[in-house]
Amino acid sequence: MKGIFQSKNRNRAALECLLDLGFSPINVRKALIALNDVNLNKLVRNGAGVSAPTFYNTIKGTRTNDKAMALVAKSLNLDVGEMFPDIKPQ
Repeated sequence: MKGIFQSKNRNRAALECLLDLGFSPINVRKALIALNDVNLNKLVRNGAGVSAPTFYNTIKGTRTNDKAMALVAKSLNLDVGEMFPDIKPQ
């Protein structure tokens, strides 16, 4: 297992593993954000007009905001499509 995580982005490897194990994309997003200590308040401050509720609702999948999705994915060094496979961009 160690080789898998060394050969590529650890967040990508964790994302793929957790999704393969059947965890929902929403729970995988929450877990990766927590495991990487992503500070959502900092993302809000740097989010160019994206509010905290928009970030939280986008992560939960109840709202679609391209800017929020891009900032969250970038903070984890992932592509938007990987991080939000269940949400279609606007």
